[in-house]
Amino acid sequence: MGFMINVYYYVLITNLRFTIKGDLMDREDDIVKIFDLIKSLKKQAPKKNSIVHLILGNHEIYNLRANYFFTSTNDLKSFGSLENREKALSLKGKYGKLIREEMKPVLTIDDSIFVHAGLYSEFIENGVEHLNEYVHQILKTAPSIDEICELKKKRIDHPLYSNPILVSEKSPFDNRDFSTLPEKEICPEVEKILKMTNTKRMIIGHTVQQYDEMQSRCNNQLLIIDIGMSYCYGDYFGYVEILNDKNEVWFRYNNN
Repeated sequence: MGFMINVYYYVLITNLRFTIKGDLMDREDDIVKIFDLIKSLKKQAPKKNSIVHLILGNHEIYNLRANYFFTSTNDLKSFGSLENREKALSLKGKYGKLIREEMKPVLTIDDSIFVHAGLYSEFIENGVEHLNEYVHQILKTAPSIDEICELKKKRIDHPLYSNPILVSEKSPFDNRDFSTLPEKEICPEVEKILKMTNTKRMIIGHTVQQYDEMQSRCNNQLLIIDIGMSYCYGDYFGYVEILNDKNEVWFRYNNN
């Protein structure tokens, strides 16, 4: 994010729409720093006529399910305890609203559509906003750990654990089809999504790309931009720059 902020985390650029593709969570002991930075940027951005957009990722959903397979001990320590962490991520907690209401499952900006893992048309038959509102409602009503236990005893499944949008193989948060399937299979679906949303390209993350390079598929209609910013994957840095006034799209890298 160095192109946008300085060492003191002040927004530097005007007239910018900055979109973060999800998976802010499960980042060792940096999660508190990341969330505080994002909240600061979102607050400052309007002063520069800029906007910070957040896309909901599968790791945010994992954590709301109390699935801590990817959560480190240092992560828990940064909150002081698991109980404090749960409280901070609750709807009324310090970061709860950010995750449950402000991170968008799907976002359209000008002629681009952003989603974490890739979007199948069946999920937006009633429109993008309907999908977003539906998922947000699920997240806002997600049970606490104690409530999860009680629901399990009664054999009641909350949609957070059972709704196809969140748990199916086609989930826009967790599928890898758009990165791995042959283009002859996935490109028709991409074209259908673009037609439904009146956009020119779908931009996704989720699946780390080989050789630390962002990829373009389906005649530049699908951009896959996850190159492994986490140090576990090599600590690589890159982003997509869309220049609407010049009708240009660039993959930018910083390998220093």
